[in-house]
Amino acid sequence: MESQESQAAPDEARAITLLRLGSLDAIDLLYDRYAAALLRLARYMSGSDSDAEDIVHDVFVGLPKSIRTYREEGRLGAWLSRLVVNRAIDLRRASARRAALHRIAAAQQIAAADSVVVHDLDMDAAIATLAPTLRDVFVLRAIEGYSHADIAALLGIRTGTVHVRYFRAVRALRSLLGESEC
Repeated sequence: MESQESQAAPDEARAITLLRLGSLDAIDLLYDRYAAALLRLARYMSGSDSDAEDIVHDVFVGLPKSIRTYREEGRLGAWLSRLVVNRAIDLRRASARRAALHRIAAAQQIAAADSVVVHDLDMDAAIATLAPTLRDVFVLRAIEGYSHADIAALLGIRTGTVHVRYFRAVRALRSLLGESEC
């Protein structure tokens, strides 16, 4: 076992030097040596095979930049393990933030849906309080989508009367629902 560690030290030192010089071959060497152990650690930390693969991938992709922080005060494998643990914790935090944001968004959607239902109920009640002549014009125009000319023909009144009644109905509803006039 000791001969393996003594042989690993010069290879690691060479890999670190090459990595600091920007060599991608050094990443391959370190990957071959440490990826299996780091992947196992990442699986334990994340609880997911796909997250573990992402964590190890991120560590090795970021290695050319991260190697600048390595002080060569201990085993390289321990330092890489610390990078994996930190990345797993970051991933867990990000996942928790996303989950919290999804919960907030879902709560807001439920609240918005409830307010739409309440608004619809308020609107129905407000429409019911309109005088029948105003209610007829409003329902035909705003809800059913008829044109002013079609409403005039349906109700047997002039188009100008439809305009006036529709305007009065909208003004009355805004007042009843507490909305400002535009």
